[in-house]
Amino acid sequence: MSYQFPPEIAKLLADQLAAGHYLSEDAVLLDALHALVAQRSAEMAFDYEVIEGVRRGLDDVQAGRLRPFAEFDSELRGRRQSP
Repeated sequence: MSYQFPPEIAKLLADQLAAGHYLSEDAVLLDALHALVAQRSAEMAFDYEVIEGVRRGLDDVQAGRLRPFAEFDSELRGRRQSP
């Protein structure tokens, strides 16, 4: 397939082809799109984990499962000083 790329992208493609990493522009683009899909999937999984963590934290607050910050801070500082 033939594409019209902006000069910056054309140079990146040419560099990849010249380095012997790919045999065609199509192969470069296919690899780039696969990487983009994988990256977006990983971002979505991370977002889900963050949202679930916040949700669990809010559930803990509503259920009264908390402790004063000073207690938490003291424990954390103690751990950081331990070998």
